[in-house]
Amino acid sequence: MWFRKNNINADSIEEKLNLNNKQLLQEVRKAYSVTFESHNKDYEANYTINKTAIIYYNPTKFSNEGIAHELLHLWLKTFGGFSSNHIYLAFKSDPKLCLIFSKELCDHIGNCQDHIKMYPKYIEMGYSPKLFIRDAEKEQCALNNIRLLSLDKSNIQSGQQMDMFIGYLISIYAHHIKLDYSQHLLLLKQKDLELFEVVTEFWQSWEQFDNFNVDPIYNSDFDLYENFIHAMENLVAGRIIKH
Repeated sequence: MWFRKNNINADSIEEKLNLNNKQLLQEVRKAYSVTFESHNKDYEANYTINKTAIIYYNPTKFSNEGIAHELLHLWLKTFGGFSSNHIYLAFKSDPKLCLIFSKELCDHIGNCQDHIKMYPKYIEMGYSPKLFIRDAEKEQCALNNIRLLSLDKSNIQSGQQMDMFIGYLISIYAHHIKLDYSQHLLLLKQKDLELFEVVTEFWQSWEQFDNFNVDPIYNSDFDLYENFIHAMENLVAGRIIKH
């Protein structure tokens, strides 16, 4: 992810951080070298490689809530563990599953996984739920989008449509503001019950996993990801998947 940079003094941005953000930045910097760079997008973002992290922001739309959001993504990384990229790499060379799990979907899964784990800290820092994500108070998946899903045509299933199915379901599960998604979930079940159950089991396992005390032997998320990978392999084994 690359952005056009603007020549704004990063030190001046750090001066604008409130106390909670300054403390969080200090904590994150124990594990990462963090710098700030401006860009012309209307949202904040972060980019990490090894132990170097860049937080991108728009100086004309600066907000402590937005910076906190990106810092919290980095904060979660300091606890270690695997990521949704493990899913992408596992399926990249699979002739069926590579048609379902695009890089965009896997990134979306990881982003949503982060959100449910960092949200309590975000609230603890004193920020508003409605500013946690863009359009936080709106449906994260429109019912009509689910209606338009066409997973199966003449016993041939669309990998792209399954990709969208998973993305919709994860978006619903990750939404921190509790809306009535009962019709959405019922319709997704009707579209593909087996896929619904596999994704739901994975998500519930992630919700229950203690990612703040990762241990390679006693508390690793490796099995969580591997179980999902194997479940998806079993799911597509008897199906014809096309793009």
